[in-house]
Amino acid sequence: MSKPPETEPTPRILLVDDHPPNLLALEAILEGVGAEFVRAASGEEALRRLLDGEFALILLDVQMPGIDGFETAALIRRREATRGIPIIFLTAIHREASQQMRGYDQGAVDYLLKPFDAHVLRSKVAVFLELHRARERIRRQEQQLLEQERRLWERRTRRRYRDLTDAMPNAVWAAEPDGSIYYFNRAFTDYTGRIGPRAPQSAVLDRIHPEDREACTPVRMAAIAEHTPCETTFRMRNRDGVYRAFLERVFVERDEDGRVIGLVGALTDVEDLRRAADEKDAFLAAATHELRTPVAAGMAVLQLALRRLNAGREVDARDVLNTVQDQVRRMAKLVDDLLDATRLARGGLPLDVAQHDLVAVVRSVRDRFAALEPDRPLELRAPAALPARVDASRIDQVISNLIANAVRYSEPGSPIEVRVEELGDDAQIAVRDRGIGVPRDRQQAIFGRFTRAHGTRYGGLGLGLDIALGIVRQHGGEISVESDGVAGRGSTFTVRLPRHPAESQHDVHAPAGPPSIER
Repeated sequence: MSKPPETEPTPRILLVDDHPPNLLALEAILEGVGAEFVRAASGEEALRRLLDGEFALILLDVQMPGIDGFETAALIRRREATRGIPIIFLTAIHREASQQMRGYDQGAVDYLLKPFDAHVLRSKVAVFLELHRARERIRRQEQQLLEQERRLWERRTRRRYRDLTDAMPNAVWAAEPDGSIYYFNRAFTDYTGRIGPRAPQSAVLDRIHPEDREACTPVRMAAIAEHTPCETTFRMRNRDGVYRAFLERVFVERDEDGRVIGLVGALTDVEDLRRAADEKDAFLAAATHELRTPVAAGMAVLQLALRRLNAGREVDARDVLNTVQDQVRRMAKLVDDLLDATRLARGGLPLDVAQHDLVAVVRSVRDRFAALEPDRPLELRAPAALPARVDASRIDQVISNLIANAVRYSEPGSPIEVRVEELGDDAQIAVRDRGIGVPRDRQQAIFGRFTRAHGTRYGGLGLGLDIALGIVRQHGGEISVESDGVAGRGSTFTVRLPRHPAESQHDVHAPAGPPSIER
């Protein structure tokens, strides 16, 4: 027996007018259009009525006390649930074209002037009611289709289940209640290689890293035997013998009566998350150490000074304050690096770009390091001037990081050379040292956050090159390293920056001239 067709709900029309006779007249005109009428005597009441359910159409008077029709329409359009309801404005006063345009700007579908032709109004209302009924029919059809799809899903066989799991990125296995695996999805076999049918759980266990197998095996096997869910993390070998970390969740399949009909294991690759966690732990350890070092040094100097004062001995206050100041500056530099790294990760650093002499910027950095390293040859090869549009303080930061690394990774007294050149529309700055060099397999990685070519032996947070790269790229440039990784041959870090043309013809471009050598 076929199911009787569903009766369509009666659409509702909201009639808004502050004069009750007008509302009665509208109902009389529209009698028989097949709609339910809801009255509202003001804009405020209309907004309240709209909270009570759906409406197919709103007939809205323009001239009303309180909020008028235009304001009411604007509020209706702001609300997600009501912005799609058609609005027909009715007015006997606002007859100017500008007022009509205002009505259309507020989202009206029509603007009728009183007195209006009753047949015209009925025709327009009938059109919008039919559109509403059509939309409702489409919506009901969509709901029916969704219900049919749900029922089809419930009737799907195990074959359908396999097809779906094959499309999943997660590795999945399915087993009988006794734990014997009858199915591996495509992601699983792509990772581990083909496994025969009716495989025991050892097909999974044998591929788990030996260090993890001992811990996770009892948990997995107990859950499978007792038909209880479980969650374990382990490293699993792929077909090439490489291990990656996975999070495995074992689920229990039951039928409608609650009987166990199978087990499902879903494995999610969490290798990248594990590495990120390891990186975070390493960073926190390094940051704690680096921040504690200047604090400890400053505290040691202060404690020594206090002991001398307590013993009645003289203390050179200038030396104590200079030492504490140096340690505070060191700690402030670490904090600034952390803040800059965070800003870069969130989208970039603020830049104050203007016309500057790059040679003067680099020379200033060289002079600061020369004062700190009086026994180290620090040579600058550069033209007399090289103008470019840059953020001078940020370029200073980049060169400071490169020279600081050159100092850190080379022997005391080992020379460092800084070269500035003009290359067409670009400027190139190179910092060369004679230190321990950068291994070839680490030359890309060292520009990552918290990454160091030689581990933690030389200190630092591993942020300097990451920050330098971010600043240079914000200027439209690039940074690179050349090194054969042999101690004593050192490294050369090269920064290439575009020299943006001046935006004003008053900008002065000094000729580069031949390079000079400064020591």
